[in-house]
Amino acid sequence: MPRSLVPAMLARVEEIGVKHGVRIAIIAHAGDGHPHPLLITPLGDDNARVAAQAAFADIIDQALDLGGTVTGEHGVGCSNATA
Repeated sequence: MPRSLVPAMLARVEEIGVKHGVRIAIIAHAGDGHPHPLLITPLGDDNARVAAQAAFADIIDQALDLGGTVTGEHGVGCSNATA
């Protein structure tokens, strides 16, 4: 997205996190217009997973609304790995 709109996107992501009750961190590349949201949920919590997926759909919609695009640069999906 245009770098000038990154602050607006970050605000929208924060609102989306509150709306869905999901903890969201923005990692990597935000300064160059490529923010990467990381949605954090407890392992094995299906309700949290569903909420995170809904939040992610909202994030995609908002990125597109601001003239951005969406890619799978660092991979997309859910991890069920245990630490």
